[in-house]
Amino acid sequence: CSSDLGYGGASPQITVTDSRLYGGDLSILLGVTRANVYDLWLGARASYLYNDLGLVLAASGARPDPRAYALTAHRLEAALNLGLRIAFGRFGAAVELEAVFAHAFGDAVWSGGATSQSASALSLLPAGAVSYQF
Repeated sequence: CSSDLGYGGASPQITVTDSRLYGGDLSILLGVTRANVYDLWLGARASYLYNDLGLVLAASGARPDPRAYALTAHRLEAALNLGLRIAFGRFGAAVELEAVFAHAFGDAVWSGGATSQSASALSLLPAGAVSYQF
């Protein structure tokens, strides 16, 4: 917290007065298997998350009045996934790469003003695995 708001070094108590979280996720995955020699798959995913939160910062010595906040936040995410598994008898080795784009934005309103923030990120998530069929 910034010192010009009177919060410098303080650990105010926070009371959540209201909280709602909504969201959904839609995924599709297509794959091919060839005679237990290899598996190849391609997937896509899209998701949305909405959060509505009300909270109150308790009064303190530096801030004599409690401050109520109304926060809303949205998160959008899209991902592509590509994977390959190669079999060696009962053993297998797999590699996978997922590219994820996420964008979040939100608003905070309080008695002293309001602010809006947003952020975006692109991530590449590699993965690997070994398997054994019993």
